[in-house]
Amino acid sequence: MTSRVPLQFLDLDSLKSSLMESVPSRDPAFESMAEAFSQARLLAESAYVEKNREAESQAERILYLIHTMNHFAPPVQAQPALIWGVLGRAKLWDALQVQQSIAPVTRETLREELQELVKTAEKNDHPILDAICGYHDLKGVRIYAKNWMVTAHGFINQLGALFQRAPAKLKPVVRENIDEEFEGTEHTVLRERFLKAIGVQYSPEEALRDPDYLFESMSVLNYRTLICSLSNPFFAFGNFYSIEGVFYQVSRHLAQGLRKRGMAEADIEMFTLHGDLDEDHAAEWLAGLEAADLTDLERGQVLAGARAQMKIRHRHYEAMTSLLIAR
Repeated sequence: MTSRVPLQFLDLDSLKSSLMESVPSRDPAFESMAEAFSQARLLAESAYVEKNREAESQAERILYLIHTMNHFAPPVQAQPALIWGVLGRAKLWDALQVQQSIAPVTRETLREELQELVKTAEKNDHPILDAICGYHDLKGVRIYAKNWMVTAHGFINQLGALFQRAPAKLKPVVRENIDEEFEGTEHTVLRERFLKAIGVQYSPEEALRDPDYLFESMSVLNYRTLICSLSNPFFAFGNFYSIEGVFYQVSRHLAQGLRKRGMAEADIEMFTLHGDLDEDHAAEWLAGLEAADLTDLERGQVLAGARAQMKIRHRHYEAMTSLLIAR
């Protein structure tokens, strides 16, 4: 196939119009649904099997539009729902490598492997944060902030989706994480304060227009939304552990670097707070998983979910690094 599928059912404006319907319209004709399926299937094959970068960009932007417009829930409008299902299934199939069997792991192996993922990210991905903070101007910080906001968008919605699916023994871990999002100054307020200080305004509409926003960052958001839409919650538990396990490290790099730049403590509170808070969260997620008496296969699914998230996140860091070098 061609590198892009510029056909009507995969057009962002057409999808946006459909998603904006306050009451879903009647189902389209069978022929229209069949053509939409065909287009989505071709795009999914090119993006996630053939690894065509331009097709992947298109697929991730479509999923990002659907997720952000529909509050991170599956759409009910006929054609967006069909396209979401085809692209989302292909993305998860690729991310989780389900063509290979997911190996059971012991409690000890799960702990070791999860902690190793976090160490690898600190070594391979996070040094760029120090460089970004050390630039003579704020260009690098702004590019980082834009793409970080894409990856962070919908976090509380996705936690809520996981809470619905979590087994009883693990619900308290998720609930506590949700509760802490609203303790003290709400985290949304802290993010907005930081963005205002560096002159960035984030919106999904702007992210689809501004070339500073990378589809690899949208991929992080899309994976988290999709993995929390599965009835099986264990992949998502691995995803969230890996997020908490790395973000306290990210926060410490940024707090230190931005403080050296002379930014006000109030403006970097998001990072000073999470430098400690997310380390505690990561420990709570891991302790909860160990106390839940999971089967070895369930632990294997936790590990697979974490590995997939970290692989997608690594591509996000690589793409940001390339963009910063180009600029």
